[in-house]
Amino acid sequence: MKTLVTLARFVSPAEQKEIASRIAAMGYKVQSDPWAPQRRLIVEGEASGKLFEVEGVSQVIPIHAEAKTKTLSEAAKLIADTTKKLNLSSFTIRAKFLGDIPFHQRALRERVKKKAKNTPGRTLYIEAKKQADYVLVRVGLPELFHTEKDIPLVLVLESPKTPHEIADFLRLAIVFKVPLRISLEGDLRTLHALQEAKSIVKGHEKTTVMTYKTTLEAIKDRKAVALSLWGDKGEGFLKKEKVDALVFGNEERGLKLSTQKTCVGVVHLGPRSSEPMRSCQAAAYALGVMA
Repeated sequence: MKTLVTLARFVSPAEQKEIASRIAAMGYKVQSDPWAPQRRLIVEGEASGKLFEVEGVSQVIPIHAEAKTKTLSEAAKLIADTTKKLNLSSFTIRAKFLGDIPFHQRALRERVKKKAKNTPGRTLYIEAKKQADYVLVRVGLPELFHTEKDIPLVLVLESPKTPHEIADFLRLAIVFKVPLRISLEGDLRTLHALQEAKSIVKGHEKTTVMTYKTTLEAIKDRKAVALSLWGDKGEGFLKKEKVDALVFGNEERGLKLSTQKTCVGVVHLGPRSSEPMRSCQAAAYALGVMA
């Protein structure tokens, strides 16, 4: 198996060679990616999430299929067949086209939807490159920076409505290395906002994002604390209790009272104020307190 390793934007050509040497020292055969050599490496063998330990590595994407295709239908079939082999119950497509591809990314996504279930879940990474009279297609499944197993804390966002509020939480989840759980509460706008947020935040695969029908389902296995302007407990409660989930409302209507009642406590941050923080600001504040 091949693994595509993409590097951070700040990595220089000299640093790329140094990173390749470090990966080689881990026992892998590594070279610059012939498709696009700048800040991209191809690692031979089953590379794992351990590659994230190498400074400068941004994404680790095992390539599960690579084949020559000539039509849109052939490319879509390759992708759909790969999702079946991977037993993906749900997925989102992120595509990168290199060169003058004879079909559009949107057309490819729509064709895959007809051949396989395509709902928000794991992100499937697709690359296509024009070569001679065919299109070479890669299908990869990015490694997650971590899984939820043994993670001491998760962020829970209740039915967000806009891509930007989700994008803010994705960035926080990446920085603090915590998973993000999003409840839908029956609003399909949340699903559309999540898909767009993932297109905004590069490297979102570095954290785990899970969707749930309700907030109650998202916190049922956690000792959850709600964050609200009207909380009756101070931020010290976050340290005293063994809290393992922080629950935030969306920026349209805040956190539902029924949700607050299901949590072990409702906390306000900082001194009393008549103006609430934005959800992402409250999340950053709370994570800082707990850190």
